[in-house]
Amino acid sequence: MVRDCYLEPSLGVTYERTLAALRANSRAGRPTLVELHRLNFLDNKWVAQHPLDEVTRLRKLARATGAAIRAWLTYAVTHPGGFGDAVTLP
Repeated sequence: MVRDCYLEPSLGVTYERTLAALRANSRAGRPTLVELHRLNFLDNKWVAQHPLDEVTRLRKLARATGAAIRAWLTYAVTHPGGFGDAVTLP
């Protein structure tokens, strides 16, 4: 499935246009994948374009508290390949 509908108010694509595309796809019996970006909901465009700047702090906190290991173990146990996949600690 590919995106075939946009909701981009910051670029002039309004919800009315998005709903019209959704209705047209529904009448045709096709699924609709709506794409939207966080910049449409944030006033600060720099923050919207640089979301990974804060990830390193979260990663450091997760390592310091041990949450990273618990998350990795949870992933390894619930992942279809289990521990057999080449999974590295974050």
